[in-house]
Amino acid sequence: LLAAPLMLAIAAAIKLWQGGPVLFRQRRSGFNGNEFVVYKFRTMRADAAQRFPELYAYAHTQEQLRTLPMKDLKAAPSGPNATAQRIGTAEDPRLTRFGRWLRRTSIDEIPNLINVLRGEMSLVGGRPEEPALIKHYLPEHRRKFDLKPGVTGLAQVQGRGNLTFHEINAYDALYVDHHSLRLYFWILWRTLKVVATGDGAY
Repeated sequence: LLAAPLMLAIAAAIKLWQGGPVLFRQRRSGFNGNEFVVYKFRTMRADAAQRFPELYAYAHTQEQLRTLPMKDLKAAPSGPNATAQRIGTAEDPRLTRFGRWLRRTSIDEIPNLINVLRGEMSLVGGRPEEPALIKHYLPEHRRKFDLKPGVTGLAQVQGRGNLTFHEINAYDALYVDHHSLRLYFWILWRTLKVVATGDGAY
């Protein structure tokens, strides 16, 4: 209820400036690997997948997964000939101008609260994963699915998009090993600071 006025304003702005769908819907894997539809405000062009299929191949090399920060990995072409090239969100051709602002402020994540209310996510936990990326997980990172995924988590307050793919999953697994009520509220508190500074947003 508190977020509703802001959500309505953002929805109107997306419709006015970008047209197309307001919400981005994508299937993600969560607790016990069960899939569900995650909701975010749309930050990319409506036809991004058709215009830039090379950014949706999810055939990242181990070098990319080990060395590229996520904010660069998400905007990097993947495939057998791909290198650990730093492209970065600023040059990601899929993002709209308003979408970049939504990403920097983390406002695009607010519709995740729909998933929380539906019982598919918690406020704190590992991030839900795109099923196509799970094939790249190290075995010890798969235990992140032993808890519900979260809107925020340990990785989000320890570097966020500045972390690599494997580093994020390691933090998600670490939260599963050490989760407690104290850590839960510490992460919520730290998230406020991270969102305010925009550190690691992509």
